[in-house]
Amino acid sequence: MRITLGPERGTPLWQAPLSGVTLEFIGGDLSQVAGIIGDRFFSRWPSKLREIRAPLAFMVINLGKSPVKFSLSAHMSQEQIVWDPYVFEQIPPPEINPDVFKRDEAPIPISDGYVDTLAKWYSVKYSYLDHNLIFIRPQLGISFQTHAQRGESWEIMAGSPIVVAGAHVAFNVKAGDHFDLPLGSVHGIINPNKGEWAAIKETWSGLFDERDIVRVFNPNHFVDPKAK
Repeated sequence: MRITLGPERGTPLWQAPLSGVTLEFIGGDLSQVAGIIGDRFFSRWPSKLREIRAPLAFMVINLGKSPVKFSLSAHMSQEQIVWDPYVFEQIPPPEINPDVFKRDEAPIPISDGYVDTLAKWYSVKYSYLDHNLIFIRPQLGISFQTHAQRGESWEIMAGSPIVVAGAHVAFNVKAGDHFDLPLGSVHGIINPNKGEWAAIKETWSGLFDERDIVRVFNPNHFVDPKAK
């Protein structure tokens, strides 16, 4: 199975077959390749790593500006996809009205006192003076990112997302779990569930400024939410 990854694109997050899989890079700049292997996030793919043993989930990400090519010793089927970052690339879901989270069936109650809302096609954020509540749409995620001026702390409020926290990747996360994200560390969240929104409470230390975001990997920018 041969795969070409364009600039700033990734593969699905796959579950390796029981027999494992051998991965071989056959073209491109390996120094610009990142990825997930089991519970580890690599900002640079280990050059000597060739075999991924079962039952690990894995994902290859091209952070560079030129294509990367590699081959897998096994064909990966639809059933082995844990998360496809481009599942809505051609047919995005409809935009969401933030008011739906004020209803009784919302994943968590929205308390009064929020000062702003930010609705994107893949997430909705309620901003309070000292924290944010962020809802992540089913089958989507927030970009893998870093900050130079603030550290963050996340509490999972609803759902069972996958969390990237520095070099660690946490699966089977549940409500009540906490993650500390020091200044400069890569962090991101994936909601692989097909029907349930995930929600996190985000607090921070340092200076909060949306312009401080450095997006390491952002599949959402490939999608036009108004595409037909």
